[in-house]
Amino acid sequence: MKSLIIIALLALVLQAEKIGILTKSDRTFTIKMNGADFNITRDMTACGKNKGWLQELVPVAGVKPVTELDILDALKNNSAVLVDMRMGDDFYEATIPNAINIPFNLITSELEQLGCTYDKKWECSQAVEVIVFCNGPVCPQSPFGMKKMVENSYPANKISYYRGGMMDWDALGLTTVKGEF
Repeated sequence: MKSLIIIALLALVLQAEKIGILTKSDRTFTIKMNGADFNITRDMTACGKNKGWLQELVPVAGVKPVTELDILDALKNNSAVLVDMRMGDDFYEATIPNAINIPFNLITSELEQLGCTYDKKWECSQAVEVIVFCNGPVCPQSPFGMKKMVENSYPANKISYYRGGMMDWDALGLTTVKGEF
């Protein structure tokens, strides 16, 4: 009897935590397979790393999605400012080389760093090209930040989005650095 209890407890521990797919609370996505309902779920795994939900490839109209090759090109040619929109602790632990940190929840007060000026409202005609990222394809931080940027006059066509974020950068084994002030 004792071994059955241990096995049952072990099964509970090993059961993967179900996490959001399309929203924070949406735990299943139902499709038809062979004429019957079939549920797709998302389990928290070591590879998954965070509990967000799937983000659109283009979360704001006019924003351009970019790949790792685009980031490498921008880093080599200094053609865009790389903005890590994660909270400071994540940034200081590891980030993409030459990235600056403007957390998503502070972006509307920090647009000056990106070429905008403020006089009762933001004026962003001199805004620089940026590539923004956060934790990865399920992280809502940079999509939220981009929406706030555009709402505050930042031109969407000057924003590129690296949806893969740190999760994909790490998974590909690309070099990271500790973030600096």
